[in-house]
Amino acid sequence: MGQYWKITNIDKAQTIGNEGGLKVKEILINGVAEPLVDLLKVPRLRRYKFTDAAVAAARLKNTSSRLVALPQELIDAITAVVENDVDIICLALTSSYFFRLLAPAVTEAVIRDEAPWAGDRIICVGDYANGAPAGLFTDDELAEITARCPMESEHYLGADGVTIETRQSEEDKEFAMRNPLYSMETQVVNDAVSDNAVIADRNPIRRRRNDPVQRVRRLRNRRLSVDEMQMLDRLLHPSHQTPRQEVILRNLTTKEYVLDSAVAGQVNAYGLGEVLCTHTQWGEGSSHDQRLRRKEGEWAGCRFDIATMREVDGSWTDVSEKALRELGYWAW
Repeated sequence: MGQYWKITNIDKAQTIGNEGGLKVKEILINGVAEPLVDLLKVPRLRRYKFTDAAVAAARLKNTSSRLVALPQELIDAITAVVENDVDIICLALTSSYFFRLLAPAVTEAVIRDEAPWAGDRIICVGDYANGAPAGLFTDDELAEITARCPMESEHYLGADGVTIETRQSEEDKEFAMRNPLYSMETQVVNDAVSDNAVIADRNPIRRRRNDPVQRVRRLRNRRLSVDEMQMLDRLLHPSHQTPRQEVILRNLTTKEYVLDSAVAGQVNAYGLGEVLCTHTQWGEGSSHDQRLRRKEGEWAGCRFDIATMREVDGSWTDVSEKALRELGYWAW
């Protein structure tokens, strides 16, 4: 039958594509791995660094605001407890003073929104896998992942209002203990054009084709008006044209990267999402996919993002050729 695989964000307990798993060939030819690019691509934003004097000057210009006029101790107490990304942005957009005060936090909030999987541990785990890659988890972390696996009976209401009980068989429990990364409960996500797509707890709404602002994509919250979104877009995105930088997939754990142009130049319509999928596999080999394996678990569970060559230096290693050889195994 071959092995079934899931592309999983370990840190957020999220899965791309199909909760029941797919064959690797199905993942590649059906574009299941493509959303990885949007979920990992860190936007290029202005990085404001306002001096204390600039922040103080902005406050003097906004003294008519009752919020700005609060004692500094209260303002510091308020900003210290604002953690929700949308709350941070909404507060920052109330005045030039709060924008200068919160500019670094606003930038990070938009990056988390634009690239919600950037910096997280990602694995493409197969249903034949046993345990986890060596050194990936502490004992406590592995126990926490195992606790996410369904082990007990579950109750839910059927269509006729009658309570239905589902029980995990001993075989299911043994499978969960053997392969917790595949068995753990996850939220299925994607980056499709949809009003219902949800990432984590921030309740964003994905971009639509008729959005007046395309670049601020997930923060289409009812609390942000079109004017506020456009203001945020103008404040954070560079207005001038800059030389185009080579896009790369970065393995933040091993300090290796793959050039997007190297992958895009191949005959098969594969991209960086497919590279990530094939390089983070963790599962036992089978007669069907043994030829497709290289070093088992080499990138499995590593942390990734998609950035540009501007973000790497001489300490990083280009592994594009190795990536192309791996993808070449999948050619029809």
